[in-house]
Amino acid sequence: MKDTSGICVSCYRAAFAAQLPTQKACAQCDRTLPMEAFRFRKSREGTARWRSRCQECEATDSRLRAQNAHRDRSREKLSAPYLRLRKYAKELGIPWAEVVERYPADNRCEVCGRTPEEAMPGGRYVRLALDHCHETGALRGFLCSPCNTGIGQLGDTADRLRSALTYLLKGNPNTAPAA
Repeated sequence: MKDTSGICVSCYRAAFAAQLPTQKACAQCDRTLPMEAFRFRKSREGTARWRSRCQECEATDSRLRAQNAHRDRSREKLSAPYLRLRKYAKELGIPWAEVVERYPADNRCEVCGRTPEEAMPGGRYVRLALDHCHETGALRGFLCSPCNTGIGQLGDTADRLRSALTYLLKGNPNTAPAA
């Protein structure tokens, strides 16, 4: 059987297969990986396309969503904050795998130990804020909104935080600084 281009179907398929890409960049982690690292996505029309994210990134995202599935909020309300978190981490150059690995399983602030709901009752926050060093861009941890804002207002410096602690201790001489 001949194709309209003048070559047989098996030769046409072989030539087409030779033109297929062997590597692809993941839209989430920006790594260039072999095509085996990506799955197919089928459309309603029946066509199949390669997914934009590698299998590892899809699995990581799935794990984070599963960790937070126990919440009372609807899936729609949960997905938007985590999509924003993923986008923000990508803007800062922090790998999503590191974010998922270090995100507290109990969803508690690393400074005060409160959940976002406890820190801001009736507030809009359902996840912790990603705290990072503004000089290096490195991930420091996850904080509730009041703690993140407070540290930011003090200029993200230990000297100003120590000065604030000294000031607070002046008002109560019976309180000794923690070692």
